[in-house]
Amino acid sequence: MKISYNWLKDYLECDLSPEAVAEALTSIGLEVDSLEQVEEIPGGLAGVIVAEVVECVDHPDSDHLHVTKLNTGDAELLQVVCGAPNVAAGQKVLLATVGTVLGEDFKIKKSKIRGVESFGMICAEDELGIGQSHDGIMVLDPDAVVGTPAKDYLGLATDAVIEIGLTANRVDAASHIGVARDLYAYLKHNGVPCKLNIPDVSAFAEGQGEAIPVEVTAADGAPRYTGTTIKDVKVAASPEWLQKKLLSIGLRPINNIVDITNYVLHEVGQPLHAFDAAKITGGKVIVRRAEEGEKFVTLDGVERTLSSADLMIANTEKSMCLAGVFGGEESGVTENTVDVFLESAYFHPTWVRKTSRRHALQTDSSFRFERGTDPNNVIYALKQAAMLIKELAGGTISMVCDAQTGALQPADLQTFKAFVPELFAGEVQVEMIPFEPLLDSSDLNPDNWRMMAHMVQTNYDAYDGFVILHGTDTMAYSASALSFMFDNLCKPVVFTGSQLPVGVLRSDAKENLLTAIEIAAAYDAEGHAMVPEVALYMDGELYRGNRATKRNAEHFSAFNSYNYPALAKAGVHITYNRSLIQPLGNEARPLHVFERFDTRVAILKLFPGITEEVVAAVLDMPNLRGVVLETFGSGNAPSHEWLYQRLHAAVERGVLIVNKTQCNTGSVSMGQYAVSLNLMKAGVISGYDITTEALLTKMMHVLGEYGDDTEKMKHLLSVAVCGEMTVF
Repeated sequence: MKISYNWLKDYLECDLSPEAVAEALTSIGLEVDSLEQVEEIPGGLAGVIVAEVVECVDHPDSDHLHVTKLNTGDAELLQVVCGAPNVAAGQKVLLATVGTVLGEDFKIKKSKIRGVESFGMICAEDELGIGQSHDGIMVLDPDAVVGTPAKDYLGLATDAVIEIGLTANRVDAASHIGVARDLYAYLKHNGVPCKLNIPDVSAFAEGQGEAIPVEVTAADGAPRYTGTTIKDVKVAASPEWLQKKLLSIGLRPINNIVDITNYVLHEVGQPLHAFDAAKITGGKVIVRRAEEGEKFVTLDGVERTLSSADLMIANTEKSMCLAGVFGGEESGVTENTVDVFLESAYFHPTWVRKTSRRHALQTDSSFRFERGTDPNNVIYALKQAAMLIKELAGGTISMVCDAQTGALQPADLQTFKAFVPELFAGEVQVEMIPFEPLLDSSDLNPDNWRMMAHMVQTNYDAYDGFVILHGTDTMAYSASALSFMFDNLCKPVVFTGSQLPVGVLRSDAKENLLTAIEIAAAYDAEGHAMVPEVALYMDGELYRGNRATKRNAEHFSAFNSYNYPALAKAGVHITYNRSLIQPLGNEARPLHVFERFDTRVAILKLFPGITEEVVAAVLDMPNLRGVVLETFGSGNAPSHEWLYQRLHAAVERGVLIVNKTQCNTGSVSMGQYAVSLNLMKAGVISGYDITTEALLTKMMHVLGEYGDDTEKMKHLLSVAVCGEMTVF
């Protein structure tokens, strides 16, 4: 895969030379096969200089040739025969001297033209390879300095092309941004000054126009398919900057629409395809299996016989594209295209790989799809390309049509059969129950916690254990909430998720899910659940649900339980620490669910220099019922008299305030220092070593269930209800 050094620096600001970049890439596992210094124009116009036409007379033996004498900066004038109609004395021109090679093999030689010696060539744009004009020679600005190399005068860039030998598991680096991201992490780790610049697509705005609808009938082959319609575009040649980007990595510019799809592919790593919307018969895009024996003519003019194992993008009458591999001859964008349907999708790697091999078609798109592109890039790339089309080709963007509601549909049985076939081939019987609608974890609230708890309660007698697939961002909050909601839980409820989506080649989703299921199904010789509590499993470790917190946004080991050991560890075998696991409840009693939450709570994080206005803004909120007070060290706070007065006044109004240390490890020790003693006097309750996630959800739960009994609420907040903290 080719990476342009100049293009790479659009995303990564650093002072590394191309050679240093190549060395860094190899050291992080992106082995560099070659590093080639290249010129914007092959040869860099070596031997072409700025010259001044001093004399220009008619050739004595021609009615169109001229004999010129040029000042090149040397002592003697240089004689050149020129046939351009616009050559004249006093001009500054670009002169190719004897020995210069233009194009691939056109070498300038000393010659005699109709009896007159000529020692070079005054050049037109097309002869230099910098334009298409051949109407006459290039006439330069009068201020051009004689003797200046053409490369310097024209500002021709020098670039370096880095060829990376990507292994099959590193498709995440099959783009300039992917490489920039890895380099940035490496450089930051080694203390090298750098800055990562990822293009912002927040300015993308859907129009009011109706999008061409999409129907996916083969979801196992296309777990994610999106598209948008862009109307009234003007297909033309791409601007110079875009053409240069593509040429730098060996791609031939075609037109602005196609060039943009290629540009975004090599920028982000997400393949795109542009259809002429007028050729989508029936006004509908259908993602389906091919008919066995169906004939289809690809963009290269070859008629191919399809298999039912080929995934096709079709209209209501016929196929338009071999999904993820190659476009069709009749549906592509031409100079006559007015409206464009822009596709961005995630296609199953196995489908693409087999189709590519079956038809002997290896493309930039298939290379990436068959190695597992990132489904999270689908919408980002679509927005980036649509905005570029609007900028470079005009047009109006319609609403985006997304055949799925998330990056991958975890509740879709067919999707999981495709990506995790082991689920349905083992000894454990698995049934999947979807939550409707599917939500981003950042949008969860107590209503969703109630839905999860009721799902467990409703199906409690039918299953040995439960696994809840959950986004990692708020998983610790949900796991904590459910731990307080369940009374007499005797079966495992295991939360899990992944840092990379299930369809990505290096995804941690499969291992996390399979191990979580094994834990949820684990019972001892006496028939009792090994883990009869709410737990959270990620990256080889099982934590108590209300003891876990997310610690890392980029690593697979995203969670930790700082003040309580792991309940189990998964290696070749799963090892359970039975002494740490909650004792089994009374199996003869039914499961009870506490479902009331009071969300009138807030977090007040103390910091050096905090003002009374900030504290008052939190404590004086109307209807406030509870506050998580995040303090320093072992529960200390600034020694401001106004702070304790404010806290005491809030407590007197019935606000429950619990002291939680900002440190990950350790515990609040109220009274150890004078400042924390003042907190006790103000009526603040110690939260000991509880996590913020557990304390916040516990407070909501306690306020919701026992809101009229202040003493009971204070008591419950000061003791461990279900193993959420260690009371000293």
